[in-house]
Amino acid sequence: MKMKYILIFSLFLLGCASGSKQQKMSLEKIEESSVDSLVLHPVPGMELWCSDGLSVCDSCLLILDRCQDKKLYVYRLNDFKCVANIGTVGQGPEDMIFPFFLHNNISSSNQQTIYDVNMARIKTIDIHSLLSGSKEIIKQNIPLPAEVIGSTDMSQIGDSYYGTKDSNEGLFFIYSQTDSIMKWIPYSKSVQPSEGNKLTTVGQSRITVHLNQKLVAVAMRYYNP
Repeated sequence: MKMKYILIFSLFLLGCASGSKQQKMSLEKIEESSVDSLVLHPVPGMELWCSDGLSVCDSCLLILDRCQDKKLYVYRLNDFKCVANIGTVGQGPEDMIFPFFLHNNISSSNQQTIYDVNMARIKTIDIHSLLSGSKEIIKQNIPLPAEVIGSTDMSQIGDSYYGTKDSNEGLFFIYSQTDSIMKWIPYSKSVQPSEGNKLTTVGQSRITVHLNQKLVAVAMRYYNP
């Protein structure tokens, strides 16, 4: 299957004078077009100290938080009230240690999949079951392939994982669970380092996949002296 690749880089160039002007123009545009539609939801001081991941599932907003006793919090979208949480630190089926959202093609709108790099597991959570207090909350609990552990962002399409790592191996990888084969997509020629140098820093890599449009979008920050 042929896929289009979109690459978004944040280039950090010393002495670039145009950056502040572009940033100011963007901020002004955002303020003019959307300030009247912004709604602020106050959150209690003990919630969301280290939020690190957002996902919308059915009529709920899901937030991953690194600092709380539970790692996943469920908020109603209409009033932003916290209605459920899950993910105590541990090794049990409903436990979590260092989870990330796994974006995939699950047909059910009330399920969310996470991958936990510390537990090396992939888990699918039924949000309706969580809200109703059902005991059957976890619908899938399988080992995470060793090759993709450490991925900073990942999407699943069928039996293939599309992911990124903060490394110089390539733009992103495609891992086939059926064949247990990982393929790295190389950097394009336009962003290749000059002769004799290497990409010294790659960080905050992100990826998303749109199956119907056969589109892969990648964003990252890199510094190449």
